[in-house]
Amino acid sequence: MANVNEFEFHPRIIAALKKAHIYDLSHVLSLSASDLVRLTRLSTSDVLVLQKTAANAVPRLPMVTAFDLWKNSKALLPEFERKRLSVGCHLLDQFLKGGVLSQALTEISGESASGKTQLCLQLCLTVQMPVEMGGLDSGAIYVCTEDAFPSRRLKQMIDVLHKTRPSVVNSVLMDNVYIEHSADVDDLWKCISQKIQFLLRSGKVKLVIIDSLAAVFRCNQVEVDLVKRARQLSSVGTLLSRLSSDFRIPIVVVNQVSDIVESNSFSLTEKRTPSLGIAWGNQVTMRLMLSRTSECITQEYDRENSSDPVAEETKTFYSANVRCLRVIFAPHLPNTACRFVITQGGLQGYG
Repeated sequence: MANVNEFEFHPRIIAALKKAHIYDLSHVLSLSASDLVRLTRLSTSDVLVLQKTAANAVPRLPMVTAFDLWKNSKALLPEFERKRLSVGCHLLDQFLKGGVLSQALTEISGESASGKTQLCLQLCLTVQMPVEMGGLDSGAIYVCTEDAFPSRRLKQMIDVLHKTRPSVVNSVLMDNVYIEHSADVDDLWKCISQKIQFLLRSGKVKLVIIDSLAAVFRCNQVEVDLVKRARQLSSVGTLLSRLSSDFRIPIVVVNQVSDIVESNSFSLTEKRTPSLGIAWGNQVTMRLMLSRTSECITQEYDRENSSDPVAEETKTFYSANVRCLRVIFAPHLPNTACRFVITQGGLQGYG
């Protein structure tokens, strides 16, 4: 559970807890009021405040029967409704049956330039929309492990969104996207266990994106202890799954792909598979894979929503590569695929 330093206790209470070697709220809940008074030398009123804060920090659901779950009545059980986060495109939402699952760990894998980051940026915008429009009416935290955060691209997508959907001008802002950078596994663990949990408890964010997880685990992999790496990967996956379940939010993790060459009696075939192995794959609830195709379509250039003055003068039409979104596995979807293109406003379903 949370560290006592993450809550606004009086410094006298924090000092007394540390002196008694009590550092997290789970330890507080495991002790009775009389034990806390004896160990910390705090007053009874201070201990009651401490216990109340610790109890309120525990995510909990109301009692429910199997019949209630079978009915799945939204009016009676809003807490048990598994919400979907819209992707921002009607065709893609239809394909995904509503969008990205909450209370689930979703992996987006794919080759370079297949649209993984574009999809993540689009989710950063849709999460800010009202619930009736497919959003969660909250912000997002975006953890970068490879490159700098593409703020100019996000600004372009917001500008297009404000012009195509004027009703969301006040709700979709760059101020609601929190950025973190992690260079290695230790930085990432500290970010997830401390900073992300703090933002989730504050209610400021309801979407976590890590772009990408493979980057911190594949660097210097020749020198790394494989057993230690497997344990670290398992710990990160378990923590992300717990946060997704406790706070009832979607967590999206970007993954890289590896090329595997398979041989038979007649030829060699090359196949792409998500990185990090089966140990990580078993922790993922929903796995999507993006890829490029050889197909191109011609689209009209949107001068009104362009932020590039040179392009405004020279371009009338441009060629867009058609990409493929495939469901590898998901609890509610078959193994199917759909096509999409990347426009100035983000991903759009095609065909």
